[in-house]
Amino acid sequence: METIKNRPWVLYILILPIVAWSVVYYLLPQFSDVKTQDPEHPSDFLMYLTGATIVREGKISNLYDYETQRSYQRSISGTTPTELITGVLAFRTPPTTAWLYSLLPVQDSVKSFWIVVFINSVCIVTAIYLLSGSLIKTCVYSTAVTFFLSFWMTLIGGHPNGLLLLIMVLAYTALKNKRPGVAGIITGFLFLKPTFLLLVPFMFLLTKDKKQLFSYAGFFLLTILFLIGVNTAIFGPRFVQTYIPYLINSENSSYGTDISNNTNLTAVMYTVQKWLGSAHSTWIPIGVVVALNIFSLLAIYKKRLIFSPAHGFGLICLLLPLLNLHTMHADLLVHLIPLILIVGTLVKNKRWLLAVILAIVLIILPWYSLADLEWLVTLVILGLSFLLLNNLKWLGNQKTRA
Repeated sequence: METIKNRPWVLYILILPIVAWSVVYYLLPQFSDVKTQDPEHPSDFLMYLTGATIVREGKISNLYDYETQRSYQRSISGTTPTELITGVLAFRTPPTTAWLYSLLPVQDSVKSFWIVVFINSVCIVTAIYLLSGSLIKTCVYSTAVTFFLSFWMTLIGGHPNGLLLLIMVLAYTALKNKRPGVAGIITGFLFLKPTFLLLVPFMFLLTKDKKQLFSYAGFFLLTILFLIGVNTAIFGPRFVQTYIPYLINSENSSYGTDISNNTNLTAVMYTVQKWLGSAHSTWIPIGVVVALNIFSLLAIYKKRLIFSPAHGFGLICLLLPLLNLHTMHADLLVHLIPLILIVGTLVKNKRWLLAVILAIVLIILPWYSLADLEWLVTLVILGLSFLLLNNLKWLGNQKTRA
């Protein structure tokens, strides 16, 4: 109380997130009911309700069946959106994710929507607090996140990205506290959305020695095997044989995926092919992405001894969505991590211009994706990532690990 009297600005900072999040919750109701949304462009939440309803009705063996998903989506939405005439908004996550969503009162889409919003909100604020370490900073970053496009897309689409963000932060926190086994177990739960498992090889680079590396990797593999077993028990003995081909085959417009609208290098390559008037090739973009992943791993490995774990984790999370094969707007929520760990450091070191530039890139630039400029967003963030990696002195406090 004495602090607030002496520093009245503290009170304003404490009020900011309350105001910002109140505005968010005031605007969200228009997206809460899949039956009243724009019939031409239904919310992604429809695909999670689809998976949940299929599980609820005991037809989980048909979870990845095209016609089953389309039939259920038409029934749930009560309309026939353009997307559902020629395709579906494909449910692409594992059976465990569908099972978790089935715990919602799926017959009431509005209530289900708000439960997911609440869970995501709690997870996001918790992740912010764990990374920032103080109430004041938590208030500042909790306000800043409401300006992220990915934040809005996460809440509107009912994606589990708030939970995934928290899982990533908990894994990093465990590794930082010299508990690699716990970190490995926690990381394994990114299997809820398999594309996020790209984090794993980069997390190897944050381990301090072979003992930590083997502990992290071993417990991660055990967790993955356990989750594969759980998913097999839920789905049936052909889970792996069904799911992997489905993930590959569903990367097209018939399944609601517009690759050129992803915020990653795959989308950049597709856009270039479109500009050149050449036929879309799947393997060329995949080859480029794999090559850049290897290059990024080697670049971070080379620098690993001169940056702190916090800066390493921040840089990894800056790059991660761009190097993936499937990156929706909501997936950029992980850029909240470099906002806290990298921009926060730049501010602390009084590198104001760099801090402002990176903050603008992370918060404002992604909104240009709504104008089909995902390729621009990807290239700018990618370039800035490697610029930071090549100039670690800007972050200061470099040190050599023991």
